[in-house]
Amino acid sequence: MKLAKLLELDSPTTNPHVLKDVFGDAFLLAQNPVYQRVRELGVKAGVKYRAGLTANDIALPLARLEIYIQEKTLPYTPTRPALTELPPRVSQTTEWPQVADALKKNFLMHETAHVLFREAWPAKDNSTEAKVLRVLCEESFVNSVEMMGLHFADDNAHRAFYEANSYFFVADARVPLKNAIQDLGLSYVLAFAMLTYLRVNAFQEDFRDQDIDRMLKIAGELTAPTSVSPQTRKALRALIKICADLNPAFRENTTGFHFRLLGLEQPLEQLLNFNVLNAFASHAPQPLRSLIASFA
Repeated sequence: MKLAKLLELDSPTTNPHVLKDVFGDAFLLAQNPVYQRVRELGVKAGVKYRAGLTANDIALPLARLEIYIQEKTLPYTPTRPALTELPPRVSQTTEWPQVADALKKNFLMHETAHVLFREAWPAKDNSTEAKVLRVLCEESFVNSVEMMGLHFADDNAHRAFYEANSYFFVADARVPLKNAIQDLGLSYVLAFAMLTYLRVNAFQEDFRDQDIDRMLKIAGELTAPTSVSPQTRKALRALIKICADLNPAFRENTTGFHFRLLGLEQPLEQLLNFNVLNAFASHAPQPLRSLIASFA
């Protein structure tokens, strides 16, 4: 799709929370229920959005994320002006894939979801295992929210805007997502995806049938119990495979770095030496359960 057409579709809306200088924000707030829900909950939680990144924001964003979350102030890059200032002959002849990799992305939905998780699961138990569990669950929740948003990107324009504003953009996920959500509902699939990412992020990736049964049971407890047909189970298996495709070296490096930022210095294999599903089922607070269920 041509840039000129995308800019036309991304015209500002009456939504009071729209960021008019972010390419795709107006469209996604109008057309993507997950993106819209995260923004609404974020504003309600006191999240502020600030145009412009500092040198440190640009140099090492992973180290800055904790500061963003604590301050509830999320910086972003104004991306729309760079596109609107292009000569018409360029925007009218340039296809989105030709600039997709060159345009600076914004991750405001991802970062807002981090804040929402912290609000729902505050740090009351500061034992090592509790800290590790919260870190893993937080990243798993955020990853899953982004995956659910992709479900609604059902045309080229929507996919372009979503790609410009998210980490997770795996087109192959849309078919199994559609099949699973149609049968089980979005909040149930969100819960299941979160539990999948939880095991993946903890390097507990041997998804046997009994593991999946356990995940389905917990997902039902988080949302609403339901039976899962063999066809839908196959779709969930496909989602597991997509979740498990996260690069192991990337996971190990980023998770280890995050733990060290929080003062957890033990080797990663020692920190992750517990059953994360059992720990989650025992300790997930009611506000988190309510947050997941609210994505209906």
